[in-house]
Amino acid sequence: MTQVNLTIGDLKAQKEFRIKQKEFIECFPGLDNAIRIAFDRQYLATANLTDSLVFDLGKEGINRFSEIGLLCANGLGDASIIILRSMFEYLVTAKYLHMHPEKSQDFLDYLYVHMHTVYSQIKRTYGESRLPESIGIEKTVEENFNKVRERFSYKGSGGKQRKKTSWSNKSMVDMAIEAKLGDFVVPAYYFGIEVAHPNIIKIANAQKGALKTISQALMVSHRMVIELLILQHEYFNLEELKPLVGQCLQDFDNAWRGYAKSLINEEFNQ
Repeated sequence: MTQVNLTIGDLKAQKEFRIKQKEFIECFPGLDNAIRIAFDRQYLATANLTDSLVFDLGKEGINRFSEIGLLCANGLGDASIIILRSMFEYLVTAKYLHMHPEKSQDFLDYLYVHMHTVYSQIKRTYGESRLPESIGIEKTVEENFNKVRERFSYKGSGGKQRKKTSWSNKSMVDMAIEAKLGDFVVPAYYFGIEVAHPNIIKIANAQKGALKTISQALMVSHRMVIELLILQHEYFNLEELKPLVGQCLQDFDNAWRGYAKSLINEEFNQ
């Protein structure tokens, strides 16, 4: 009979993490210093919408990295892979808006579409009779949605008007490729989908490769952090970041050279 163990923190896994990820831990202080320089600062009074989005989306990406590290250190590889997908989306969105600042207002205004969709589902689920105080809210939601309805609607089959499912006309994968982040699509995006959603592959492999999953999530997220730092340097002209990013890239190679070699050997021996 399979046991289900519910834990909050895992001292054994933490000890194993310190041993197995020794190279990553050794290079972390330099990475942490670069992160602090990039994100522990105040906005300029003249910051525009794109400035704010590139900074805030980047900072959220860093928050996801912190969560991934916490999960990996406690032996929760699958959970870290799921969060990795979120980190990927923050990185891609931030870099895409850097490349297309004219899309920043669309990113912001799509909130009205999202609110309209959520409110429609609330009514569908609970019924209007259970929402006696919602008339004012519904009016506000409809008014805001009407402001952007034309921009975020299209005609579907039969001429019926439908809402777009994204603020961008491109998929997340297409935005990633345009932003030269295509190398992260499979390990950071599609693997996250495979783990997060019910499927027979995940069930069949549930007991296999936990350590490998942890290393994979940590390595990919480590590299994406450096991309977030590069973005902050390029967008905000943070010259003090340039030498630090160079060192972070070197540290990344040193930290993961052995793991990458083990993957090659494993593939060769199969």
